[in-house]
Amino acid sequence: MIEYQTKAAIAYDVIFSKISSGSYKPGSKLVIRQLSKELNISEIPIREAIKKLESEGYVVHDANKSVTVCSWGLEEVTHFFQIKGVLEGYASRTSAIFLTDDDIAVLQEINDEMKVACQNRDFSRVSSLNQRFHLKMYEKNPNRELVQLIESLWRKWAVTKRVFSISPDRAYHSIVEHDEIIRLIKERKVDELEAFVRKHKFEAGEEMVAAVTDRS
Repeated sequence: MIEYQTKAAIAYDVIFSKISSGSYKPGSKLVIRQLSKELNISEIPIREAIKKLESEGYVVHDANKSVTVCSWGLEEVTHFFQIKGVLEGYASRTSAIFLTDDDIAVLQEINDEMKVACQNRDFSRVSSLNQRFHLKMYEKNPNRELVQLIESLWRKWAVTKRVFSISPDRAYHSIVEHDEIIRLIKERKVDELEAFVRKHKFEAGEEMVAAVTDRS
């Protein structure tokens, strides 16, 4: 039983990673038999992984019972970033007083690493570091339910982490904005911090939607 669960988890992680990275594009068909061969995992745990992905809204069974990667509407993306803006703005505000000088130094280090990754046009790394930056901000927030909700949104909408690959300009803008976030944390300007983080998220969504629209 333990082995079966482990294989289902492995299948889920691999398929989820390929969906969120764009390797499996919206509208593509996922063939369970083919996935079984590719991952060297039997079809039963593959089906279990697909079932979980469907419950999370990443894939859907159509009328022919085939599995298709879901498409994300631009309105949905906009709403997602708005939700994140409100939640993370508040989380930033309530986290700031708990962040030490060492914590702030780590935030600066992460942002400096983002600058290097951006210069190297390694947008996958930029995305990973960006997530680390924001979650580090909330690490000591006593409202764990809020933090867990934010973490679940990062995971559920992992597809939006491609914003930097879709809109490289957003990567540069984010780095500059992170410097401002760090300054506001240092000065404990929590009102300005909450408003700024909210705007930071809203604009990320707007730039992603604009970039996708230009490509279509």
